[in-house]
Parts: sequence; C-alpha cells; structure tokens
Amino acid sequence: MKRTSVYNTWVGSVVGAIPPIMGWTSVTGSIDLNALILGAILFAWQFPHFNALSWNLRNDYSRAGFVINCRTSSLATGPSF
Repeated sequence: MKRTSVYNTWVGSVVGAIPPIMGWTSVTGSIDLNALILGAILFAWQFPHFNALSWNLRNDYSRAGFVINCRTSSLATGPSF
C-alpha cells in the first residue's frame, strides 16, 4: 500500500491505535469511553508524528517509490513567497 496510496498513513494510524485499546480492555474487562479516547488520541497523534519524521526522509521515500504525504502534497512543501 505504501507504493500506491497516501492512505497507508491512515491505515497505519488505525493499526497503531488498536493495541492501547486492547490493553485497556484486557485490564478493565470492557471497552469503555476511556479506551476509545486513548485510541483516538493515539490515532490523531500519529499523523503529525509520521509527517515530521518523513519530511527529513522524503528523498529516501521517493527513491524507494513510496507514496507519502510529504512527497505528494503541495501543502507539505511549505508556503511559497
């Protein structure tokens, strides 16, 4: 998916948010609002985290053929003056 679509970040964010929800559920025995809030925070956190890390490696991602936001978005290049 990394070579075909920028949606790989969305899928990765969902996958990254699931383990804390699973851990919360295994400790408390139920999925409650706190588990979902924790998952939502981690889901939302992964976008700026990945984009910040990938910006420095955008040339490497490009050479590898990966389609990621910092390579495809004109907004990711910053403002043009």
